[in-house]
Amino acid sequence: MTGAVEILAAEPIGPFEFRWPDATEAFEGGWLANARIGGSQHKVRHGIGARTSYGRERVHTVTWVDGAVQVEGVEADDYPASQALISRILRLDRKTARTSEEVPAGYEGFEIVEHRREIDDRYSPYCLAVKIREDKATRAGSGPTRQRPPFFASGWRSSPA
Repeated sequence: MTGAVEILAAEPIGPFEFRWPDATEAFEGGWLANARIGGSQHKVRHGIGARTSYGRERVHTVTWVDGAVQVEGVEADDYPASQALISRILRLDRKTARTSEEVPAGYEGFEIVEHRREIDDRYSPYCLAVKIREDKATRAGSGPTRQRPPFFASGWRSSPA
């Protein structure tokens, strides 16, 4: 799913759970939105939570479009300063992009980084990722507070961070 993304309407949601094939993940909250993507209308859900990933607890986000997981993000090592999440970039054949030549169209204007430099862990892959700063997010108290929904703009071809 590619194309320009236009958020038509959005509302915050409270805590919820999502069942992965091997586990259930709790999200502190997020957004439900109607969006126009590439000219078609879609239902979008964006969840914000935390889970153990790459050796420690990290902010983790997931974006679903019409019920299917499309993008996952995980906090970079410099998150306290950058407030940025990273998400692996997939080539058109669904394999991870390892060179700038393999990055599909649609990532122009985004910060492209080396995953392993952003998350220093033995399980961090050698591939490229998009790095996106959380938009005016706070993570205090019972959950995140957002002034407006996050931009779901990492190309709809990202994979689990």
